[in-house]
Amino acid sequence: MKIGILREEKQPFDRRVVLSPEQCFQFLTQYPEASIIVERSPHRCFTDGAYEKFKIQLVDTIRSEDADILLGVKEVPISKLIPGKTYLFFSHTIKEQPYNQELLQNLVDKAITMIDYECLVDKTNTRIIGFGAFAGIVGAHHGLITYISKNKGQKIKQANECEDYNDLVTQYDAVVFPKNTKIIVTGRGRVAQGIMRLLNDLNIQKIDSENFLNRKFDAPSYIQLTSSDYYYHSITEDFSYEDFKNNPHLYKSSLGKYLSEGDILLNGIFWNEKLPQFFDTSIVNTKNFNIDVISDISCDVKGSIPLTIRESYIDSPVYSIDKATLKEVPNASSQTVEIIAVSNMPCELPVDASISFGVTLINKILPEFFKEKSVVLEKATICKNKILTPHFSHLTNYLNGFPEQR
Repeated sequence: MKIGILREEKQPFDRRVVLSPEQCFQFLTQYPEASIIVERSPHRCFTDGAYEKFKIQLVDTIRSEDADILLGVKEVPISKLIPGKTYLFFSHTIKEQPYNQELLQNLVDKAITMIDYECLVDKTNTRIIGFGAFAGIVGAHHGLITYISKNKGQKIKQANECEDYNDLVTQYDAVVFPKNTKIIVTGRGRVAQGIMRLLNDLNIQKIDSENFLNRKFDAPSYIQLTSSDYYYHSITEDFSYEDFKNNPHLYKSSLGKYLSEGDILLNGIFWNEKLPQFFDTSIVNTKNFNIDVISDISCDVKGSIPLTIRESYIDSPVYSIDKATLKEVPNASSQTVEIIAVSNMPCELPVDASISFGVTLINKILPEFFKEKSVVLEKATICKNKILTPHFSHLTNYLNGFPEQR
């Protein structure tokens, strides 16, 4: 088993990596019949020297004979794809993303076996690996520091300015939140788990619906809401998860009652375009909308959060929406809602995120390659031998677009 770890080349450059130097050494100790080769990178959160310290082979460019399985984080540039190899990365093709249609066409044409991290699931159909928890941590941090800056004038470092997660948390030792700060968390997956990890580490109290809506507190508090808390059937006014999953268009949002009490909204749900948005913009400039800051970690532009009008970026994560005009304005004020919608939040804590990802990769994914047959890998394989696999046959029309390119 010859593994190649790719240099991230999609811009802006991502500093994450799938395995740390120590994890490479750990894996090779556990599987001495395997080999690992790493492309040099000036941007990676672990230096080339750190890999050399563990005697991991480094090269400027991985050649066809160097590796059979190639591991990256983001999409590999088309010009760098090596025909006939097995690749693992986030391809961003399974939702038929227009900007990666040509990438999928080349993966098929070059007889590449494409295994997408996003599609690796266990027996319960739960995702095995990802960076969602770190998106939640960073997204929650953005929401909190934006609120503190706006209401207390106190500046706190962004996650990418911190050494690691512990450094990020330590900053809050000097923070005093405004009294009765109430935080809404939506979701129950990895992103929400990351949000709550930070809130819990900051000793922010979790409260129930009745207390959130009817009580005031001296210290900050938060409520976690899932689909059954803020969606209801438009006719029966009940909630059935199975029906909600199959008929999302029949449901309406009741999140409004929480928006009138909350100060910060940390959104960590997976949104379906068939679902109604969380709220109608007509309430934003009324007493029924108390939200001051929204960290839209899911980053669905004009999705569940109608005020998310565009993506934002690590070097400029916040933009202001005027409550009256619903237009973006240059400065925050009492008449604006601050929006954070950064799509690559885990990049801000690259060391912690990489190590966490590597633990799962070593323990749950790479061992699958040593099996005679792996259902886990098979279900996540988008294409192989120049065709789409049966699990992804629904991408046929997407694949066959732009026939002049094929």
